[in-house]
Amino acid sequence: MKITFEAQHLCVPDLRGIPQYSINLINALCRRQRNEYALIFFDKNKERNNGHKYIFPLFNKTNIQKIECNHESYIDMIKYRDIAEGINYNNRVGVESDLFHFMFPDCMPRLINGKLVVTVHDLIPIMYPALLNPKLKPLFEQGIKRLENNDATIIADSYNTKNDLIKLTSINENRIHVIHISYNEDIMYPDEDINKIKAFNINQPYILYLAAIVPQKGIESILEMFKQIAKMQPDIKLVIAGFLTYVHPAILTKIIKHPYRSRIVLTDYVTEDQKRGLISNAMLFLFPSKYEGFGIPVLEAMACGCPIITSNVSSIPEVAGDAGILIDPMNTEQLVYETNRAIQSDSLRKEMREKGLKQVKQFTWEKTAEQTEKVYELAMQS
Repeated sequence: MKITFEAQHLCVPDLRGIPQYSINLINALCRRQRNEYALIFFDKNKERNNGHKYIFPLFNKTNIQKIECNHESYIDMIKYRDIAEGINYNNRVGVESDLFHFMFPDCMPRLINGKLVVTVHDLIPIMYPALLNPKLKPLFEQGIKRLENNDATIIADSYNTKNDLIKLTSINENRIHVIHISYNEDIMYPDEDINKIKAFNINQPYILYLAAIVPQKGIESILEMFKQIAKMQPDIKLVIAGFLTYVHPAILTKIIKHPYRSRIVLTDYVTEDQKRGLISNAMLFLFPSKYEGFGIPVLEAMACGCPIITSNVSSIPEVAGDAGILIDPMNTEQLVYETNRAIQSDSLRKEMREKGLKQVKQFTWEKTAEQTEKVYELAMQS
């Protein structure tokens, strides 16, 4: 069976989120060698004119066929979408395949020859449009409308996303298959080598937030919580790791004006080694997100042996299981109480660490790939 992946979203400098899902899943499937695989991307000669240094190295350990659609770019695909609506996708890209796997619904074409599998990671553009670029909502809604009107087989990252699809669309639940994703198992593991984080000059015990510095992730609750924790625990620092280039302006103002600003460390971008070191050496990992399609930061923290305090909403309980302390992300006082309780108790943190290392073993890309292959088989039979 020939399976072709739509990988246009890999033509970007920031390979987090959906790009990471695509890279890890495609490589895991290729390692298993159960099918013939190819990938398509639209980059307007970017890859070809730059010595194949962007997408090609992501898959240098496989012999997957890479099909460059050099006549247009990812931006063209969005900007001129209405022009392309009447063009058959196979004719447009010059590819025939038994099955096409689109990694998110936005880029799914209307006309295509071959079975379709589409991954839906979350419904944030519909449920919380204010949290994202307003241009994304109509594109996402268009993709969801196509899913409602065709017979594509759907993969959801979590039962929470499946339930959202059932609740908010007319898609039959029998078309939706839940496959949990994983994390980068080669990079995220316990590593208490303090040299990894020397650059940040952290010379005190610290609690850690490491994710995008945006409102929906609960960072404002953490800042409020730290006003009280800093009084209760005078030796504790708060480390906030994430791209400062993309920090929400209101959050940056709150950090700057925080009464304990001198005990807040902003790392900006961190390397993978630094990320592993920061998580492994933290007393606690805080992730009180208001909504997640899955919650990879929770997996990464558990993989590094760091106790977690996270949310009891959306998909996060599926990921954390009984390994973390789950709180209402809107209840700052609960976050204060549980953070203080965990800081004070070595035995509690040890128990959480052991549970996390056990829980995270349920999630591997090998398992994700195996389950995805079964969905391909079902799609071919539909």
